[in-house]
Amino acid sequence: MPLILAIGGHDPSGAGIQADIETAAAHGCHAASLVTCLTAQNTRCVNEVVPTPPLTLRHQFALLQQDLRAFSACKIGLIPTLEVLHAVIDMLRQLPAGTPVVLDPVIAASSGAALMQDDVRQQLVEHLWPLVTVCTPNRAEARLLASASGAGTIERLLGRTPGWTLMKGADESVAPEVVHHLYRDGTCYATYVWPRLDGHFHGSGCTLASAVAANLACGASVASAVGAGLDYTWRALIEPLDIGGAQYLPRRFLR
Repeated sequence: MPLILAIGGHDPSGAGIQADIETAAAHGCHAASLVTCLTAQNTRCVNEVVPTPPLTLRHQFALLQQDLRAFSACKIGLIPTLEVLHAVIDMLRQLPAGTPVVLDPVIAASSGAALMQDDVRQQLVEHLWPLVTVCTPNRAEARLLASASGAGTIERLLGRTPGWTLMKGADESVAPEVVHHLYRDGTCYATYVWPRLDGHFHGSGCTLASAVAANLACGASVASAVGAGLDYTWRALIEPLDIGGAQYLPRRFLR
């Protein structure tokens, strides 16, 4: 069974690290989880973000390395502070060379509440992004990262960040189709078009990034992993979980 190192925040309503664990399990993988922060939130709002002490994260990671075999992939979600960012960067540098890493740069919750401090964005682009295999921002996130890094535009940001980027397109359009673009070294490599689904969803970005990581852990190429991750996430949203909140959750264990 492939092992995935899942690094992200805890969301009591079912996104974040819970999405990572469930998605990994749905793909036949096991997720070892490092929780970067606790949050007080639901599908409507975020009231509090409590970062995990970086020394605790480093200790947890060291113990995992002592006990478990090598990770087949790593997925990174919410990074709330610079101190946590630096801890995560140090962890990545200790993984075996070639370990696939997927970064979902969570800047705001699906309710719109800010989750990442402003000073984290610039250093994320400069120091973390170059270490990852695939980054999966939506267009709103990409614009904020471009502004924080001094790139100014999404196009310039992509030109400065070599490697693979899946630019998600569901957040800024009401068109009947959702269009995602996969970039490689700043050049569009593939385009994916999906019918837009009704409703508002909570945790779909976490689910997609974790699905990509799981497929990479199972040996898929980046392009294949992205295509399979998009397919899985879309199917998880066709009949989503309605738990009574303002937004639906992906049905990660497909029927």
